[in-house]
Amino acid sequence: MKLIVKLTIFLALVAGLSAGAMSYVFNLTNPIITNAQKEAETKQLNAIYKESTFKSISFNHKTYNLIENIYEAKKGEQLEGYVYKISTPGYGGNIVYLVALDQSGKYLGYSPIDVTTETSGFGSRVGTKEMADHIDKKKIGAGIDTLSGATISSKAVVKGINQATAHYQKNYQ
Repeated sequence: MKLIVKLTIFLALVAGLSAGAMSYVFNLTNPIITNAQKEAETKQLNAIYKESTFKSISFNHKTYNLIENIYEAKKGEQLEGYVYKISTPGYGGNIVYLVALDQSGKYLGYSPIDVTTETSGFGSRVGTKEMADHIDKKKIGAGIDTLSGATISSKAVVKGINQATAHYQKNYQ
């Protein structure tokens, strides 16, 4: 009986120390990871709208639940368009990406941020140029094709883009 108590206490101590160490490492690395993600997002925003400044715009998250953020892109005082950061549930987890809409009603760019949860070789194709080619430079309402073999993932991307388009048409067109 004494052995069981000793082993239980030992196991509890090891678990507590492990949890404490993990918490410490998380708190140490989280700001670095968050900063790197913001820098990567800023780089992608600048790749879509070169030499522009970006301002985050407030919106109704309940109505537009797939949209994480909306950025207004301006070059000087001239409004260039809007960039939507979208997170949609795909086959293996959330797919996070940016989609830009310009003032003339065209999709200006599609830029994947995180497709790592999707099946390698199939669903992860939504993070490639192939998917971007289905979206870039299309007129709003022209319809976006899904990728064969990556139907669930590409339908998720299209669903998010449709929600961004609905927001854009209601508020900015």
